[in-house]
Amino acid sequence: MKNSDSIKRCKDCNSDQVFTDYSRGEIFCGNCGAILEENLLEKDPNIFTSTSDSDDKGLPSPNTNTYMSHDRNLRTEISTGRYDGTGKLIKGKNKETVYRLLKAQNLSKVSSSNERRHIKAIQCINGFSSRLGMPDDMREMVGKAFKEALSRKITRGRNTEYIVASLIYAVFRNYGYPRTLNEISEELGLERKRIGRYYRELIKDIDIEQKMPDIQYFISSYSRKLNLSKDVSTEGINIFFMADSAGIKDGKTPAGLAAAILYVACKKCGSKVTQSQLSKISGVTEVTIRTRYKEIIKRLNITMQDKE
Repeated sequence: MKNSDSIKRCKDCNSDQVFTDYSRGEIFCGNCGAILEENLLEKDPNIFTSTSDSDDKGLPSPNTNTYMSHDRNLRTEISTGRYDGTGKLIKGKNKETVYRLLKAQNLSKVSSSNERRHIKAIQCINGFSSRLGMPDDMREMVGKAFKEALSRKITRGRNTEYIVASLIYAVFRNYGYPRTLNEISEELGLERKRIGRYYRELIKDIDIEQKMPDIQYFISSYSRKLNLSKDVSTEGINIFFMADSAGIKDGKTPAGLAAAILYVACKKCGSKVTQSQLSKISGVTEVTIRTRYKEIIKRLNITMQDKE
């Protein structure tokens, strides 16, 4: 999740908890759950660049420092012959220049297993990030993390697809964007447990700060996915603040706590939602939701008509 730069406050409740959901193309309020803007198109100011001295305005400008290219964007193939394009013999300084270019070209070619793995990883990153709605800056960060893992030789014996998936999960958490392992697993068609295991192993050696996901986002997200009313989402946020003040959230899984809070909010607002539905959408077990639910109503002294 990433705070929106274009919209600062919610027009309905005037909250500054405004977030952008890249996967759904929406800007929404984390307080009341209102959709502030939808059908967003990703805007990348670096895609097209132009200078006042150039006549080729609007042409793509390759970034030679990108981590999403194994050969630093060197694409031109240089002939290894002794003659130029017109058939003339290359002599003198031109011969030295061609030699240096040939050397750079050979260095850029795939010549090792690490380079082949890097190319495969880039293909996975591009494919996975498109399906998950990741912007270019996050994609670049995944590429940088994989390059670091490759240089430290911690990718050996591990499946490249699962390495990329685990790094994507780590980058989502770094940005504070709470995509769950369940969502990533289902979207990419990979095993959830294996992604989680790779994540725990790699995060020890990769320099990516891990932030705790925002529980408010989970509450608003689950509420929208279940088509619940704004009253339920708002009540859920209020319960979250009370739970936070009471220290209930300490050491708890954000997704499970959010699901339990939303279940309490539904009970209070008279909205029908089952623990099974919340379990499926949050990726936590019904047992976890029931446990958190009982703890919340007990510690916050919330009385329910139908006891669980």
